Amino acid sequence: MPAVIVKLKVADFAAWLPVYESRAAARQAAGAQRSVVSQDEQDPNSVAIFLEVENLDRAREFITSDETAQTLKRGGVLAPPEVQYLNDSRQYPS
Repeated sequence: MPAVIVKLKVADFAAWLPVYESRAAARQAAGAQRSVVSQDEQDPNSVAIFLEVENLDRAREFITSDETAQTLKRGGVLAPPEVQYLNDSRQYPS
């Protein structure tokens, strides 16, 4: 399954998270199947999001949309996100 990794620097993780969570339906409508949000061990305001998606083109359209840009601002994202689009992901037992 294709996947996307998004890295963000936010002003305040506790303020950002509810904004991210409020967009669950929009992510699903854009083909996101699952998302995992993680904070950096050293800097809790550095966030990584792993998204499994149906289609990279739809994911790219969603991530680069004006609505997503407004959501990033509303959530206190401090810089443009670093985005990596992955052709395939596989899950393995530990």
